[in-house]
Amino acid sequence: MRIGSRFALVWLLAGSLFGVEIGVGDVPAIAREMFSYHVENKEFSPLVAKRSVKVFFDQIDPEKIYLMRDEVGLYLDGRSDFVGKLIGQFERGKLDMYEEMLGVGERAIARAQMIRRELIAEILTSEEVAFDGTRVPMQYAGFARDEGELRERIRIELYKALYRYGEEKSFAKITLDRRERILEFWDKKRRGVEAKWMGESDKRLAVCFLKALAKSLDAHTAFYSPDEALEIKSALQKQFCGVGVVLREGIDGAHISELVVGGPASESGKIEVGDRLVQVDREDVRHMLFAEVMERLKGPVNSKVNLVFERRVADEVREVQVGLKRKRIVMDDDRLTYTREPFGDGFIGKIKLPTFYDNNQGVSAASDLKSAIRALKKEGDLQGIVIDMRSNSGGFLSQAIKVAGMFVPKGVIVIAKYANDEIQYSRDADGKMFYNGPVVLLTSRASASATEIVAQAIKDYGAAVIVGDERTYGKGSMQHQTITDDSARHFYKVTVGRYYTISGTSTQIKGVEADIVVPTILSAFNVGERYLQFPIDHDQLEFALVGKDSRFRRRSFDELRQLFALHSQRSDSVWKRMIPQLAANSAFRLKHDLNYQAFMKKVDSVSENEAQICYLPQKKKERFPHGKEDLQMNESVNILKDMIRLKAVSNY
Repeated sequence: MRIGSRFALVWLLAGSLFGVEIGVGDVPAIAREMFSYHVENKEFSPLVAKRSVKVFFDQIDPEKIYLMRDEVGLYLDGRSDFVGKLIGQFERGKLDMYEEMLGVGERAIARAQMIRRELIAEILTSEEVAFDGTRVPMQYAGFARDEGELRERIRIELYKALYRYGEEKSFAKITLDRRERILEFWDKKRRGVEAKWMGESDKRLAVCFLKALAKSLDAHTAFYSPDEALEIKSALQKQFCGVGVVLREGIDGAHISELVVGGPASESGKIEVGDRLVQVDREDVRHMLFAEVMERLKGPVNSKVNLVFERRVADEVREVQVGLKRKRIVMDDDRLTYTREPFGDGFIGKIKLPTFYDNNQGVSAASDLKSAIRALKKEGDLQGIVIDMRSNSGGFLSQAIKVAGMFVPKGVIVIAKYANDEIQYSRDADGKMFYNGPVVLLTSRASASATEIVAQAIKDYGAAVIVGDERTYGKGSMQHQTITDDSARHFYKVTVGRYYTISGTSTQIKGVEADIVVPTILSAFNVGERYLQFPIDHDQLEFALVGKDSRFRRRSFDELRQLFALHSQRSDSVWKRMIPQLAANSAFRLKHDLNYQAFMKKVDSVSENEAQICYLPQKKKERFPHGKEDLQMNESVNILKDMIRLKAVSNY
């Protein structure tokens, strides 16, 4: 069963933007504001200045297909006189050197556009296209050495586009007409991205600098444009203003890939998946950049928009006209879903919680989880639940505390330490255990932030068994953000402190260790905080340094644990004592599971080098030698069944 319906990228059709435009003159005040919040970096230091230059060029050329080494070397070598000049200009409210670097980027992009036009002409006149996609790196380690290497990288990008959008797996079989359409589309798409770096603009320079500055402070501090902030706000609050369509960009224009249930487009009954959008309010959008199409679809609540679509029926193209009124829509995709699996005289609940969301209007992760468990209980004998958080990268801290509090009613969930050494202790104010049966929490290397708070809390209290990759992502930092503040004039998130478990250990870098390791495919890849650029360090608290309540001053964490854990939960010892037996049973099953062994061979065969160069998809038989079952969920259910059996027949 699903709480809500599927959703993807509908935020792009949201209403009017918020915030205000900024220029270079606004930079010092915004920068000081971010510095004042940050947990470690409080000024534009030489370290931050050096980092900002690297990030600035990485922003312009993340794929390393525009710039050459000798063009950026002067800026990236970190000479003290150059860094001193950057700092001096910043302190005077100037960004002259960054404006110069932006000019380098503009000229490099213009050169790449010219090379791209030449290469497209070559490809369109070639009899064959020789390209081995298996040898193409996913990313380049550094900037091109010379124009010859740069030209080859651009050529490869064009070949990749031909393969990606061509209907035939052999490049030679892609017709000339289709090649031309694919390459024209790809060039237009590239120019849309490149446009934000071209031309003089005080606003462009200010935003680019603030983005580089923010990212230089640490891996999770960031500055956002109003468009980006609106996207994040919509995702966090699960609501948006629009007509409720999802558009997909293709070589033939923008097509409807999905209709949001309950949205104006779906309720009209006139629009179908596959329809091509050709007009918005009588303006032809067929040859517009995708971003321009999106811009024309935006508008406030209750505003009207007239759309024209083309629909192909057999060999006939029909025109469909529809007038819609934009409205506020609650987004149901990425909300909690659940199913059940029979077991004994009852069943096991399988719940997927992909994020910790809250729109302050009744739609939240905690309320959806409670609703799901209530519904499962009404359906029969709910013997246990598996909560799948493998893809949950976090969300609102308040929701994480409420979710953990459903299983840990009277203990501290998380300890937060801020830059000024202030320490705060958070627990669920409800103080009631919502579910006390056996629980397996399924995680992966992608499980991060608020998910790690929940996982570590219920692990520490013995309220559940953690199953999945050896450890989670390792994001143990907290951010102050202005994105959901309706009165904010500019938008950012800044790392202001670290989270700690009740043992005083930070999950930063190290993550949450699984009680029982059942690897996912992510175990083969470098996924995690430790692989990010500029992560803050891991640390551990020895005792509470400061507390608003005098009872907490300079108490050990063992004392704090006793202070907050006002009663002993049976699960605190039951499930923990089972773990050695549960792990042994799981290891035996996986060793003799042919599907899982085939899966592990695939995992073991993915070297770090292969992960970087693998581009072309493999045949299904080779790609899924283990079948398409969810092997980690299957084993989590088996572990939960063991928990139920052991509890019933033993003295645990």
